[in-house]
Amino acid sequence: MCAEGVDLQIREEWQESAHSMEMKAAGVDAEIPQRRLEKSRSLDIFVAGGPVSFIFDMPGGGAAFAISVRLVARRLVILLDWAMTTAWDDQIVPQAYFDERIPLWRLGQKDFPRSEVLNMRIMEGLTLNPGRMAEGWLLAVGLYPMPEAFHHGMTVPFTLELSDQYGNEIRHDDELFVDRSCKPKNKFVRQESGLYSPDETSAIIEPAFRPNLNRGRVPDPDAEPLKTPAVRKEPESEVMASLRKAISKLANAD
Repeated sequence: MCAEGVDLQIREEWQESAHSMEMKAAGVDAEIPQRRLEKSRSLDIFVAGGPVSFIFDMPGGGAAFAISVRLVARRLVILLDWAMTTAWDDQIVPQAYFDERIPLWRLGQKDFPRSEVLNMRIMEGLTLNPGRMAEGWLLAVGLYPMPEAFHHGMTVPFTLELSDQYGNEIRHDDELFVDRSCKPKNKFVRQESGLYSPDETSAIIEPAFRPNLNRGRVPDPDAEPLKTPAVRKEPESEVMASLRKAISKLANAD
């Protein structure tokens, strides 16, 4: 079949699919043949399985997504944007990187070769001619952390959507490996006073040595006021007593 015939067939398939979707949107039960939808796709999406494509905890909370993809164009396609969703988070944002001087781009506690990350290439318009492909990482950060029920090694579903130059969304459903090896850091760390068991009352650690600036005994504020001690008087001598009597007589004589 010549190139003109292929283009005509593709155009007819697009028109038929679009017509079926319009009827379905209007409430008319019209099935879109799956074979036609697959043929009308401009891009094939392949996601690496197992631990290669994974989700992990961010240090400050939330979750990070690292998806290893291969994108194969069936015909000319320009990818302008991408998004992903999970059952527990629809606020997942592709990570943006602008420093092209460094060889590695970081996501959470993990580094990825800059040359293998597709985020910025798609943001700038990734053009793929028919039969051409692009391989690399799609990196994103979610607003919500992974549910506690997700344990290390299990797989969880997600949906990937890429947008082309015509505003079409190319969807792909797949699974991600749960990586729990990176634990988020707690904002507040409780101090421990004992060697083995935590003491809930020891949030503040006292210094090992504190100088005592009070040299004397500290008075008890609840005790009675201190009384001035009485002055002890020595007994008067006979000479002083005789002298006092003589002075008294002279005073009375006057």
